[in-house]
Amino acid sequence: MAKKDLYSSLKQIASESVGVKNQNEQANKDLINKQDIASISSVAETAARMYPNNKQKQFDYWKRNTNINGLTNDARNTYWKTYEKMHPRGLDGAKSDFINVTLIEMGYISGVSNKEFFLRDKVANSPQWAREVLEPELAKLSTTVANANLSKAAQVYSKSLQEKLNKFISTNELDPDVSVDQHTADLVKLEQMNLFDVSRVINGRIGVYDQSNNFIPGFAVEERAQIFPDDQFGTPSFAEQVLVRDAAIAPVKEAIDTRVSAQRSQISIQERQAAMESTKMLEQGSFTVDRWGEAFSINPESSPQDQILRGLRGEINSKRITTERQLAETIYTAMSKYPTMFGDINNGNI
Repeated sequence: MAKKDLYSSLKQIASESVGVKNQNEQANKDLINKQDIASISSVAETAARMYPNNKQKQFDYWKRNTNINGLTNDARNTYWKTYEKMHPRGLDGAKSDFINVTLIEMGYISGVSNKEFFLRDKVANSPQWAREVLEPELAKLSTTVANANLSKAAQVYSKSLQEKLNKFISTNELDPDVSVDQHTADLVKLEQMNLFDVSRVINGRIGVYDQSNNFIPGFAVEERAQIFPDDQFGTPSFAEQVLVRDAAIAPVKEAIDTRVSAQRSQISIQERQAAMESTKMLEQGSFTVDRWGEAFSINPESSPQDQILRGLRGEINSKRITTERQLAETIYTAMSKYPTMFGDINNGNI
C-alpha cells in the first residue's frame, strides 16, 4: 500500500473513531437525562402512593428524595414542573416557599462573599419565576463584594506604592525650584503608564530614558510605547489610568511635598549660615572694597546701610583704614563701585 493511501486510511479510521466516541458520549448523556427524569417522576409516584391523602407529606417526601444538582436542562425543567405541581399550595405556594426558604438560608450564612456564592448557585438552578426575585438580590451582593474587593485592592496598591515612593524619594534629590504639583504630575503620569519602576531623577526632574537613551521628563511621556516600543501589553487603558491616578495622586504628592519641603528648608538653613558667615567675614575685613559685592550678594536681605557699615568696620579692623583720609577714600571708592547701595543711604537711611 502506498504511503499516501496508508495515511488516508489512518486518517479515516481516526475520524470514524472520534465520531463514534462523540456518538457514544451523547448517547450516554441522553440515557442519564432519561434516568434523571424517570427518577423524579418515580419518587413523585411513590410519594402519592405513600401519602394519598396528605399533599404536604407527599411534597416533603418527594423534595427530600430528589436532588437538582447536576441535572441537565431537560431534567431540571421536569424537576421544577413537578415541584410546582406537587406543592400543597400550587404555583403561588411553590414560589413563596422556595424564595422565602432560600432567603432564610442565606441569612444564616456568614460573610458577604459566601452569601454571594450560595445565591449564585441557587439562581443557576432556579426557574424563571425565582430568578426574577433572586437575581436583584444577587446583584446587590455582587456589588457589595466588588466594592469590598476594590477597597482591598486599593489598600494593597496604596501600601505597595508607598513602599516604592519611600525608596524612590529618599534616594533622589528633586529640583526645589520646580513646584510640588509639577513633580507630582510627572511621577503620577509615569505610574499611570506603568513606568514608575524605570523612573529616574536627572537634574532634579523625574522622567525616564527611551530606547535611544534620551531622557524624557514625565510630563512629556504620552504613551508607554515611547519607552518600550515592543511591549506586547501597550499603554494601560484609559479606565485603568484613571483608577491609578485617583489612587496615586494623594500619596505621591504627600511624599514629594515632604521631600521638597525638607530640601527647601535645608537650603534656607544653608543660606542663613552663609549670610552669617559672610557678615562675620565682612566685619573682620576678609573682603576688600573691590570684593564687598560678594558679601552683599550672599546676604541680600540685610539693609544697604548695615552692609556698608560692616564693610567699613572690616576695613578699620583689618588696619587698611587708619586715617580719616583713608576712610574718605574708601567711602568714595565704595560709592563709585556700589552706587545703588549708597542710593538707599542717600535717601535718608543715614
